Amino acid sequence: MKPLIKYLILFIILLMINGCDKPAPTELIQEEDPLEIEIITEDTEDEIYSPGYDSTGVIYNPSRGFANIITVSGIKTSYRNSTFSTSHAQAIFFDNSSQVLSPDGRLIGFHTQILGNVDFNTKRAKLREFRIWFKDRITGNIKDTLLGFRHVLHHKPLNQDDNFNFRYNSSVSFDFDPVIGNPVHFNIPTPSEINGTVRFEGQGNNLAGSISWNAGAPGHFEIIIGGSHRGNGKVFPLYRLKTRDDGRFEIPKGLLNHIPLDRFERLVFSIIRKNEFHIENNDNDLFILSQSIHSLVVDIP
Repeated sequence: MKPLIKYLILFIILLMINGCDKPAPTELIQEEDPLEIEIITEDTEDEIYSPGYDSTGVIYNPSRGFANIITVSGIKTSYRNSTFSTSHAQAIFFDNSSQVLSPDGRLIGFHTQILGNVDFNTKRAKLREFRIWFKDRITGNIKDTLLGFRHVLHHKPLNQDDNFNFRYNSSVSFDFDPVIGNPVHFNIPTPSEINGTVRFEGQGNNLAGSISWNAGAPGHFEIIIGGSHRGNGKVFPLYRLKTRDDGRFEIPKGLLNHIPLDRFERLVFSIIRKNEFHIENNDNDLFILSQSIHSLVVDIP
């Protein structure tokens, strides 16, 4: 895939000139592959932090206001010569009529609500706090606030409490027993496992890199580029790239070299193969994500 340097630089310059507060995705087309680039974070010093996308695969954006989010994910995280695998399932039911505002009046989220019991693969999900972190523009401090609770099963090798294992290229059963209304049951198809590597050349403002992985069938595929903040260690997303699941991607130099590397300890490249769809049931709109994720964590050269 040829680099998109000149197109990307023009795109970023236009955004800077126009001062866009909520940049929309743009699709950049070239002969070999389509590429869509979405800027998720414009100001890395004034961002809302939610539970890490690198460990859940979900980027919480309050402006989109999904009423109900259900996700099942098989996640691998690689750093240097080690790889750790986890399985994650969660259901979050938001009350879009109950806004959460920062001290200076910004919308930073919505309260959640408990509507009943949730099971994944017949295992009861646990209620766990759902917190977000944000920068208080008045004091300059990082604060956190509790939005409510979510239903979660999270299994990792050293934690046997949640006995939930994500099965690739298979399915996960979902059961919701609401306090009011009829029970909901359906199976969530899961994508095949994804395995990737990332390569870097250069340093500073002259970085070049590429990502390789085992190619899959046509479908939803994206790469999230994020960073681990040097001050608080939290990982948050910078860019979402949508391209073909064809096994190789040359990271545009213009994109890498516009990242403020001095603010990060490491970069995180999450390659995600996913199924996503909506289900309307009992007057509820359910947004479903089933994901195979490999997060590649690299030290900044």
